[in-house]
Amino acid sequence: MLMKKTILLLTTPLLLAPFFVGCLGNKNITSNLQQVDVHEPLQAQTQTGGSENRNGSGNRQAAFLQPAQNTNVEPTWHESFEDAQRESTATGKPILAGFTGSDWCPPCKALKKNVFEAQEFKSWASENVVLLELDFPKHKPQPQSVRVQNQQLAAKLGINAYPTIIFLSPDGKQLGKMGFASNASQWLAGAKAKLR
Repeated sequence: MLMKKTILLLTTPLLLAPFFVGCLGNKNITSNLQQVDVHEPLQAQTQTGGSENRNGSGNRQAAFLQPAQNTNVEPTWHESFEDAQRESTATGKPILAGFTGSDWCPPCKALKKNVFEAQEFKSWASENVVLLELDFPKHKPQPQSVRVQNQQLAAKLGINAYPTIIFLSPDGKQLGKMGFASNASQWLAGAKAKLR
């Protein structure tokens, strides 16, 4: 047991180093973020029951360390923060909010292909998190309401590089922050460490 903890402590910095690689937002996106009127979008829409702890995770924290059992699951990526928050509140699972430039950011495309589309990630995500994609495309059409929501959340959370992944509790408390990794196993090791 002590040997495993020592190895984990020694390898964690090596595993986390790639998470600091990403695309910086362009000046247009950054200037738009500063002009958006941010209304408290991270406040919980409903009250959680008294049996759960404040962040809504209850006894689920241990579940993040367990491998998923269903291997052919397609998790749903929400586009709406309210929908993701509603599911998070109902299930007690944290929100994995992925800030991305899906049609222009090479590390974002690589993260999606090598991590988010990997079956290992999909199985883990289905069991452990509520997925929320917050996209900042340059060429792909996007509804105005989604664009405004994404700008407000990026401004509220201080996002200025892509990809950035923020883990949020059901009541909107930030639990951790990650970025790029080259493969699902490496990325999941970092995610599990953040969610302990």
